[in-house]
Amino acid sequence: MLGCALVAVGCGRGKDLAPQPLPALANSVTLVRIPHAGGEPALYHPDSLTPFSWTSSAKLPPIRRVLGLDVDERTVYVGDEGGNVIGLDLGSGKARTYLTKVRLASVMADGSVYAIDSARTVTHLVRRSPVKYRTQLPGNARFLYGSLPDEAVAITSGSPPKLVTLGPVETPESLDLPEGEVASTVWGDLVAVAREGAVTVYDTHGKEESWTGKFSGKPIGLGFSPSGHRLYVARERGDILSFDRFAKSQIGSVNLPGAVRAIRPDPSGRWMLARPAQGDSVWVVDLTTNRVTHTVRSTWEATIPMVAGASTLLVHQRGEIVALDLTKTPAVVTGRVASEEDLWIAVPWVPKERATIAIAAAESALVRQDSALVSDTTRGKTAAAELQIYLQVSSSQNEDWATELAKQLKTAGFPALVRKPASADEGFRVIVGPFQAREEAEDAGRKLGRPYFILTTRSEPER
Repeated sequence: MLGCALVAVGCGRGKDLAPQPLPALANSVTLVRIPHAGGEPALYHPDSLTPFSWTSSAKLPPIRRVLGLDVDERTVYVGDEGGNVIGLDLGSGKARTYLTKVRLASVMADGSVYAIDSARTVTHLVRRSPVKYRTQLPGNARFLYGSLPDEAVAITSGSPPKLVTLGPVETPESLDLPEGEVASTVWGDLVAVAREGAVTVYDTHGKEESWTGKFSGKPIGLGFSPSGHRLYVARERGDILSFDRFAKSQIGSVNLPGAVRAIRPDPSGRWMLARPAQGDSVWVVDLTTNRVTHTVRSTWEATIPMVAGASTLLVHQRGEIVALDLTKTPAVVTGRVASEEDLWIAVPWVPKERATIAIAAAESALVRQDSALVSDTTRGKTAAAELQIYLQVSSSQNEDWATELAKQLKTAGFPALVRKPASADEGFRVIVGPFQAREEAEDAGRKLGRPYFILTTRSEPER
């Protein structure tokens, strides 16, 4: 996974640095525009910001929050001002209300929705079918996450706040937490709380003991990498510390041009967006080098700025959403569209009109990727080779972590395994497969709910 190998390198000040070119690219994505004040949603190309001919029959009410995507159901979930959870079907363009009287909701990495209503009842919406939990949540939730298998993970208000895990029929389990900044992994298996001088990481399943990383200063934001392998803590003084989940210690840092007040990890794991304490701009950090590569003017909103796909940055400037190419230094504008308070989400799905172009672009990228990652010679011999297709979901120097991730994927029904490094420079790669065809691999990738790229290898046929 991109961004797993971090080094402690400071950034330059006053001049943008070119990002490191990488062969592995993020999935093709489509931008979904959700009108904050209500109305018809729309789809856009992420790079040019040109609209697609896709139309929707849905007339959405005023929307408060974009919750996330269920890839299998092609449904984007949003929460409106009236406490309803609405699903927008990207295939048909229709919208439907699935839950009402919702106080808090979130979408898990597998696309299922966890929601708490005004009576503190938890509902798990799976494949558009709601399942109500038998026991109410003990206390008012400030944060809500979902975790496998079918567990709601909540952090309640009060003094002290509590970490609560709750299943469909089980009695809730709770743990006292310190006050502070809170973050969760995309799978809800870990929750971190940062306060003055320390960050503590909790295993929501109780399989591992909590651990604490020490530092000096005040934290102002934190977030996990998509794999959950790294935890980032932004300090008010103007840097970002990175902690390793398994080493349970700090492993690197990023020096920023000044003080910050928020950070936003990128879904691909390569980029980190940081909000300066003063002014309307965003610092873009390339996590492969731990350096600030771009400084771009933008307001900081619920969904913007964001990185869409591999390297397109979306920012809000004077009533326009502007797309910029992060592979260029300085970043080059590739598209603009008028927008005031709309909400946006980048989804790993493309409409039919874009499918041919997206497939061609993916094939081209994969050729470059494979040439960089795979050798067609084995022990110096040239032999007839059988093409094997895998999904690579992670690369780590920690064998125990890679083994545990593969175990979790197997439990979820994916044929995962750990490929050991062939040299000291490689990591332990978690891969899923093999698959007979690229289409089969891509279908499995959509169901993973986490970043991946397709990896092809050639092995000698059995004799």
